[in-house]
Parts: sequence; C-alpha cells; structure tokens
Amino acid sequence: MTVPASARYLERKCPGFYGNRDVYKKVAWICEDCENLFRDSTIKTKCSRNCFINEDFKMCVNATERVREMEQLVRWVSILGGGRR
Repeated sequence: MTVPASARYLERKCPGFYGNRDVYKKVAWICEDCENLFRDSTIKTKCSRNCFINEDFKMCVNATERVREMEQLVRWVSILGGGRR
C-alpha cells in the first residue's frame, strides 16, 4: 500500500494522526478559522506547528473564541502528539 505524500507528512508531524483523523480535523479547523479571521496565509502553518503544541495555536483558540473548549482541545492535541505536551 502506498501512502500519499501529504499523509506521510502528517504522520511525521503528528504521531497520533492515524486512527484519529476526525480529531485532527477538529483541531486543524481552529487554525483554518484563525487564518480566515486574520486573512494571513502564514497563520495556519504557525498554528499547526509542532502538532499544535505552540503559542500560536493558543492564540488562535482565543481569537476564534473557543476558550471554553480548551480542556478538550488539550486532550485532543495530546492524542495527536503521541502524549507530548
């Protein structure tokens, strides 16, 4: 079986991507919303850097008014990062 290049990239970026694609999509959506909010094409990349474990992701959670979801998002990011914090 051949894995598409984009999937191989995500696997390296987020060790927990496989088996958790739905979780990845929910977390990545915050970065997409943030990019649309600020109309800055670099934000999505910054937000998803290090499998969402960075200050830009936190800034996007705040900017997209999803602070109430932070506890769940932290769990999902931990799953995607293979337990990294």
